[in-house]
Amino acid sequence: MNADAITSSSSLKNCNGVNESERDGMGEKKWIFKENGIATYDFGLAPDGAEYSCNKFSPACVSFDITYYPNDAMPVIDVGGTGEVIRVKDGLITVKAVLRMDITLWGGGVYTIKNITGQEVLGTECDTGAAPHFRPAGVTMLAG
Repeated sequence: MNADAITSSSSLKNCNGVNESERDGMGEKKWIFKENGIATYDFGLAPDGAEYSCNKFSPACVSFDITYYPNDAMPVIDVGGTGEVIRVKDGLITVKAVLRMDITLWGGGVYTIKNITGQEVLGTECDTGAAPHFRPAGVTMLAG
């Protein structure tokens, strides 16, 4: 590989010409959601999903609407005793006023996460890992 082919990841653009660092969503080291920003995670055909965690946000207190499909792909959410996790209806969860958040998105599911904080959200002290295909029997959504 020649040196001209090596580019900083912060300047890489996707097929649509969007700088990857400008996209909304949860990443390995940080989460970035513009005001009202939405990220979609499609694990519909994937054998595995992903686990995301973030221990610090700016602003300190954040809120998200999370949709999921199918209904048995309901994510597991742990907010460490901060804020609220509200199952609004099948396919929709609202996470309100949390200081930290862990979320498991199962293989076989499709998810959207919308920032409803009212301003841009930056998450730091974040990490990711693999999750199995669908929720194992007996595992339910965590609220704290």
